[in-house]
Amino acid sequence: MKLKNEIIASVKALKVRLIIIGIATLLMTVLSKLVMPHGDKRPILMLVLGVLIAGLLVANRIQKEKESRKEKETLLKERYPKVVYALTAFTEGGMSAREALKRIARRDVAGEGFLYDELKLLNYELDNGLSLEKALLKFAGRVRVNEYKKLAGLLIQNERKGSVKLSEVLAMELIEADNNKIRLIKEKSEKRKVKMLIPITMLLFVVVLILMGPAFIQLKSM
Repeated sequence: MKLKNEIIASVKALKVRLIIIGIATLLMTVLSKLVMPHGDKRPILMLVLGVLIAGLLVANRIQKEKESRKEKETLLKERYPKVVYALTAFTEGGMSAREALKRIARRDVAGEGFLYDELKLLNYELDNGLSLEKALLKFAGRVRVNEYKKLAGLLIQNERKGSVKLSEVLAMELIEADNNKIRLIKEKSEKRKVKMLIPITMLLFVVVLILMGPAFIQLKSM
């Protein structure tokens, strides 16, 4: 179902290009059918080629969207400890969750881009009469990153019960967020090491060829 939705979204985004490819393929097929002798397979190959190009275009779009989502998710996770730290600091100062959320909707906390825009939208919804619970649920649904879903859940739970001081709950979450950040840094470091190994391996292969090439030539001439 997820793949189906991705294909539909990609087709919609590439609608104009796909229409152009479809028209061009159809014209080329018809022209080649008229020009080529009867029984020639090239018109069919032309049609298959057009379908293949369209398919590759859609697949490329899906792949780029996945990479974009992954990059956005990584940036959101990296920013998460700073968001929790700011919320903890504000609530320790006696602010409510609603007031603290207004304060963290700043570029120095959220950074540029997606998270900043979403926090601004969250506060806009709160200012226009939406309840904190509903606004947070909508925020978590838009962001779709587990850490932020959990944070929204903690704030909603505190809003409902109010039995535990919010700053204490957030302080515990901050410890976990810092641990997750360390793990994320380690994962990125490991990925960089793997990426570095590829060119090193290729260079070693070239060196081996240069060193062993003359020896192979001599063995062949013997």
